[in-house]
Amino acid sequence: MRSVSISVAAAVLLPLAACDMGTLRPAYGEENSVIVLAADSVWAAVGDSIQAALEPRVFTVRDEKTFEVTHASPFVEDWVNLRLFRQILAIGVPGDGWIEPLLDAHGESVDPPAVVEVGDVWARNQSVTAVIVPPGSDGNAVLPQLAEVAGMLDQRYRVYARQRMFASGPDSALADSLRSERGYTVLLPNVYQRERLPEADVFRNHAEMGGVLLRTLYIGSRPEDVAEPTQALALEWRDSAATAYDPGQRVEGAGLQSRTIEVNGRAAFETQGIWTSADATWPAAGPFISRIVPCPEQNRTYFLDAWLYAPGKSKYQYMIQLQTLLDSFRCGPGEAQAAAGSAD
Repeated sequence: MRSVSISVAAAVLLPLAACDMGTLRPAYGEENSVIVLAADSVWAAVGDSIQAALEPRVFTVRDEKTFEVTHASPFVEDWVNLRLFRQILAIGVPGDGWIEPLLDAHGESVDPPAVVEVGDVWARNQSVTAVIVPPGSDGNAVLPQLAEVAGMLDQRYRVYARQRMFASGPDSALADSLRSERGYTVLLPNVYQRERLPEADVFRNHAEMGGVLLRTLYIGSRPEDVAEPTQALALEWRDSAATAYDPGQRVEGAGLQSRTIEVNGRAAFETQGIWTSADATWPAAGPFISRIVPCPEQNRTYFLDAWLYAPGKSKYQYMIQLQTLLDSFRCGPGEAQAAAGSAD
């Protein structure tokens, strides 16, 4: 890895930074697109490391980047447009023309090396993260800050995905109904439609993009306490649940991942993989997340299955949304008592 000094270049960009922008224009670009503003020499030295840190892969139906990182030099004319993107990562030293507006917006003294976040610097609804290193540093000075930056970007994106999911508002009335009728609660957006089955509920959100974007959550239970859930049990339960799905589904054997997790203080067993359409005339596929959640207080075991069909779309935000729905599930003494009272 080459050692390249990060030099002050304020004179080059200060006129750009100080121009009268008037009313800020709306930011553009996708929320998972990140423009990295850094000198060419810095990008040549550590660009690969930056991409590795900020573009981790998530498995959906294949390994998929969580973010798309694009480098932009602050010394080229394109920066006038690229600075309007929603997500900006700026790398430099105090005095650099692309760093000074960020320090002004931050409004507090900064002792490099440091990472700061500011908003609406060059555009409305914009988030800018700055990695500020001491004068005379080489590109390697950026590397220790990358884990913090990656965490900031991911947390920001998760907040965006959850806020977008609940744009219609949470269905609190449904949560109350499920508590009294079924003995569990789960918090879904108002746009999800419930189908009651004898031993389960299916919640569908097929309203967007004329049915091209499909999201479904299945929750069922059995009157037994499964002490040690297994992947085989999860797949057997999913096969029986898939008859309620549209389209009908089967599980691909490759790429299955299972693990023990904790949700709301309760142990659960999770399996993630790929489903494909059981109908050979309609070749469809997507990711799924299944969970087995023992609830010994009720002497019941719950099965939750969330799946997605989003052809041609980046799936990370939808996987975050499905995980959020699954994480909202609760069972326990309060829900059990409510269910018993309803049965009486």
